[in-house]
Amino acid sequence: MKEPMLLFYRDALDCVKYLFGNPIFAGKFDFCPVRLYRSSEQTIRMYTEWMTGNAAWQMQVCLIFL
Repeated sequence: MKEPMLLFYRDALDCVKYLFGNPIFAGKFDFCPVRLYRSSEQTIRMYTEWMTGNAAWQMQVCLIFL
């Protein structure tokens, strides 16, 4: 995509249905947290989106035991 897409919805479930049903977004969702590093020694971590942050890892650990 070349331009940002704005979404305006009141119902969160309708928004999720739209996103998952839209072919533009097919294959664009990440469901597993990842850790990205700037160097091969893995000393400097990069944060580029929500799934690369610590909160995504912490949430995954909490959901495993539910």
